[in-house]
Amino acid sequence: MIACQAQHRNKLNTYKRVKTSMASLRVFFGKAPVSSITAGDISDYRAWRATDHGVKDITIRHDLHNLSKFFHYAVKKNWRRDNPVEAEDIPSDAGAVRDHIFTPNEEKSYLGVAHLRLQDLCRLMLYQGCRPEELLESRIEHVDLERRYLKIAKSKSNAGERTLRIRAESLEILSRLVQSSECGWLFPSERSAAKKLSLSTCENWHVKARAATKIPCVIYDWRHTFATRAVNAGMNLATLKDVLGHANLRSVMRYVHLSQQDQDKAMEMLSQPDGNRTKASKQVSQ
Repeated sequence: MIACQAQHRNKLNTYKRVKTSMASLRVFFGKAPVSSITAGDISDYRAWRATDHGVKDITIRHDLHNLSKFFHYAVKKNWRRDNPVEAEDIPSDAGAVRDHIFTPNEEKSYLGVAHLRLQDLCRLMLYQGCRPEELLESRIEHVDLERRYLKIAKSKSNAGERTLRIRAESLEILSRLVQSSECGWLFPSERSAAKKLSLSTCENWHVKARAATKIPCVIYDWRHTFATRAVNAGMNLATLKDVLGHANLRSVMRYVHLSQQDQDKAMEMLSQPDGNRTKASKQVSQ
């Protein structure tokens, strides 16, 4: 992990993902000698992550890539002669996309059983389009209730540092969080008043909510749902790029998942006479 930290010293989020993957690897493989791990063991690990943890292909893809990097390092150190991950069929980018978009009924079901702190986090992701880490890093001084602005001061990139208009749906949540905070964090830890709430704690709450509702989702799907609903409401992609905090439009497209019905309505709108297109546009956004 020291070598990995040095390699990704300028990409903190990448290092965190590797660290998370390595945590599950340590649990599964335990103290097994590196030289004894076989391609069959890699397949068993993949199945364990999918069945016991219920993770999606995107997470398995990250885990296997990180494990492959470790074995490349092991070969360089002469701990073994080959990389057993190379025999495994790693999920492709196309098959590893988080694309679950919450329906209104699923939204109600999930939020109805989720921990109260998780409810606030997910609702703000859904209403403002923020990354969960951005909200957990936010402090009360970043919230301007009078002018209705939320400043994202710490993000994964320079493009992610932005100022968002606070929607009416978010105003009550943010007002309550600001007023109740005693340590400055918008989402303080339940264990230590001086620390912020951790994403791992939110993930634990999420696992329980997902188990109770049987909805195949990850916390990040609330951000995907925001993006899809924003496009349906008529937000152009250039604006959505800035709202989501992305540097380019290619990244934005990973977050937009339109249904066949959405596409059908958009195509029908093109056939409307010029005078009726404004009306048709409003119908598409509903």
